[in-house]
Amino acid sequence: MDKILWFFKKDKKKNDNKKDTGSMVFKIISQQAVVWSTLAILLTLWLWAYIFYVYKNLNTINQQYPQLNNLQSYNVNYDRKRFENYQSSVSSISDLLQVDTSVTELLDKYNSVKDRQSMYYNAFLQRFYFPSLNIWKNYFTNDIDITLIGQKFLNMDQFQDIPLIQYWSDFIKDLGDNIESNEISNITIGDINEIENDFFFIPIDIEFISPNKRAFLLLVDKLSTTSNNTNLSLLNEFFFYLLNSIQEYKHDKIEELRTLYQNIFPKNIDETSLIWYHLYQWIKNDKENILIDNDLINEAVKKNVFCDDTRQEKECFYSFREKYRNIPQIAYTLGMFGRDNKVADLKNFLTNLPPIITVNSFNFEKVKNDSFVNNATTYQGHVSFNAYGKSISSDEISEISIKLWEICFKEETPIDIPFAIEKIDELILQIGNSTNTTSDIVNNFEELKAVLQKMDESYAGLSNYQKTIKIFEVFRMLTDANICTM
Repeated sequence: MDKILWFFKKDKKKNDNKKDTGSMVFKIISQQAVVWSTLAILLTLWLWAYIFYVYKNLNTINQQYPQLNNLQSYNVNYDRKRFENYQSSVSSISDLLQVDTSVTELLDKYNSVKDRQSMYYNAFLQRFYFPSLNIWKNYFTNDIDITLIGQKFLNMDQFQDIPLIQYWSDFIKDLGDNIESNEISNITIGDINEIENDFFFIPIDIEFISPNKRAFLLLVDKLSTTSNNTNLSLLNEFFFYLLNSIQEYKHDKIEELRTLYQNIFPKNIDETSLIWYHLYQWIKNDKENILIDNDLINEAVKKNVFCDDTRQEKECFYSFREKYRNIPQIAYTLGMFGRDNKVADLKNFLTNLPPIITVNSFNFEKVKNDSFVNNATTYQGHVSFNAYGKSISSDEISEISIKLWEICFKEETPIDIPFAIEKIDELILQIGNSTNTTSDIVNNFEELKAVLQKMDESYAGLSNYQKTIKIFEVFRMLTDANICTM
């Protein structure tokens, strides 16, 4: 009986323990609920307070908007007239924002027009104004002629003394058909001076004799063609309208050029580059011309002076001659109404167009001939000027040397003379370990190594033009020694 009573007492204690545990859990849950409820209430109150604060401030700002938007409420200094070019009245921040939008749109439009208009210069005229020292590179296709070495280089390089003397002598002497030539008394060509921004100039000093006043004045006109800013601006303007006329009237011919040059340019090349490449080949390499004809030149002339149906053509051509009278090679050829050979005139003008020059000094005196045979007045003159061009950039040197090095050693790194010397040392070592070679081969390599070492001593101090010549010399020597194939 005692055991039975003990069992029931034990079971009761277990039940009491379970009740206590359940009560404790309930109390904990109740406490957490109170905490979260409190936090929720506080968060809700804060949110409503914040909404009220924001609403109150926005309401205040809206009430004060006219004052806040008014520029007179701030100490702002600005050019009122300049802003009024874009907006009739500027008195508020809203007006300024509208001006900003207008200016941004105008700048985008201007930049688009500028890029489009500058193409004719970048792709064409620059080749005439600034002839490049990098004669190895075709700037239209970016191809590099690695065969331009030795005698071929000497034949093609227009910056050697003899070609320069010949060119500038002809420039001074030749004034056109049926015009007596000037005489060269003395000519001095200076060294190539490479300057910053990858340009160069060559100082030129010429003494001349003009047989008459007309020959003298024509020479002055020739010298001012590319030394006078106004004349350069007129030239740029004419070629812009020439390009515009080609694009307007020669759609079918432009498509022919895409087919003609499909192995040179990608099909999606811009038509401006295509046009100027074709014209450059026509001018410089005497290739066929399928774009320029008399009617097209006449259209460019009329566009240049804004000729419309209300003006007679003769009046338009007269306006063009007046506008270009300081460039007689254009004014009295392309600007002549009814002239038939304007295509040849244009080609002749571009063929003889000098590079950009800056005249340092120009002196002359009249000389009266009192003989019975010839009493004409001649002009003795002395002109000193700098002729400018495009130099070779460091990037172009690297581009050329990588090309040559890849051909020679199958490595895409710039040509480095010490590395070439290391290659020769390796070959000498290999040959020395071979029993099938003679000492003559080793001696030849030793001589080549000595030449390269001597070249390397002065290489760093050379101009970019001279460095490029040296790079090709190294390539030629390595090729002649059959090192590039080893």
